[in-house]
Amino acid sequence: MQAGTYDRFDNWVLGGCLKAFYTDQEGKDHILQFAAEDWWIADYQAYFNQTPATINIDCMEDCQLLQLSVHKREKICSEMHKMEHFFRKKSNQRLHCFATTHPVFIDP
Repeated sequence: MQAGTYDRFDNWVLGGCLKAFYTDQEGKDHILQFAAEDWWIADYQAYFNQTPATINIDCMEDCQLLQLSVHKREKICSEMHKMEHFFRKKSNQRLHCFATTHPVFIDP
């Protein structure tokens, strides 16, 4: 996925390794996340808002992914409340980790 495209899926990595990064105005790449086996990766702002991505996600090697659309996620959560709880906890944990690692991106 490249910045400016639409991120339609949350990706669960079955195998391989991916990296999420953005490129600043001077052309320097800044890595935000690596995702290896048994990890999730997406541009979550673009995924949830269905807006163009602001980050890039590249495969570092051949990858196998399971992809979950927002529509399917909402359907799963409405039918299985334990999954809704899982995704809410995952989102809260991801936000906390991101805010700790990259405080410059979080509004005061």
